[in-house]
Amino acid sequence: RAQLEHEEIFMVNHRKIYELEDDFDRKLRSLKQIEDEVEEYYHKFRMRTNLLIDQIYAVHQSANISPAGNPYLYDLQDNLEMYTREYYLEREQIEEERVQLRRELNRAIDEEYRKNDEE
Repeated sequence: RAQLEHEEIFMVNHRKIYELEDDFDRKLRSLKQIEDEVEEYYHKFRMRTNLLIDQIYAVHQSANISPAGNPYLYDLQDNLEMYTREYYLEREQIEEERVQLRRELNRAIDEEYRKNDEE
């Protein structure tokens, strides 16, 4: 009977660990989805902004006007640079959250093993 109770406790701990890992995997998938959306939006933004910049240059070139006097051109370039910095910060934050989730999972699993050792 004592052996059976010990095995049941051991099984409960494994079940808890599986639940923790499933929760971790769900959170990682969610982060991956966010990361993919951020990346997709960044690439679209960059592509469209570069297309606008190229079109502005083309219009100026076809009209024999210097693009240097067009403030919108510089605004587009500045916005692209600012958004690029924000994009990389967002990616870093996602990675930091991923690392934090891994730490939390490891702590929770360690705690489950400690509980098992104490019993």
